[in-house]
Amino acid sequence: GKSLCSSLKRLTNLHALSITSIGKEEILDLQHLSSPPLLIQRLYLRGRLETLPHWLPSLHGLVRLYLKWSRLKDDPLEFLQHLPNLVHLELLQVFEGDVLSFRMGGFKKLKVLGLDKFSELRCMKVEVGAMPCVEKLIIQRCKLLKRVPEGIEYLTKLKVLEFFDMPEEFIQTLRPGEKG
Repeated sequence: GKSLCSSLKRLTNLHALSITSIGKEEILDLQHLSSPPLLIQRLYLRGRLETLPHWLPSLHGLVRLYLKWSRLKDDPLEFLQHLPNLVHLELLQVFEGDVLSFRMGGFKKLKVLGLDKFSELRCMKVEVGAMPCVEKLIIQRCKLLKRVPEGIEYLTKLKVLEFFDMPEEFIQTLRPGEKG
């Protein structure tokens, strides 16, 4: 962790960064980075994270963020929702909690959101004024999510909504003519 972090500190002009752990279980230790490359626009982190790197919210130029296998205990959205220029967010096996909340005023510029393999997720809530620009929402392989995100009707710019490999109860709620 430390040597990687000290190298990254010197790469002040970095625009894209991809870090992948050796195996899914190996922890990416990125907490030692005192001054992250602030010009970064695209960040790909694949591997376990105990917590999200403390410097992540300071990446104001970040446009695309891709997290895979992070397996966080705490809701990552709290940390990520204020990234001012984030347009594209893809999360695979990132959170082990059962509720995901998109709060009012969060993700101001986000256009594409992908959630994949949130294995414990039972409920997803979208508040009025959250993700006002979102155009594409993809939810897949969330085995315990039994219904469409609460408040999805507030996403007025939504053009594409895709669900893949979701539980039967979830699919039932989408069928026209079914109650609810």
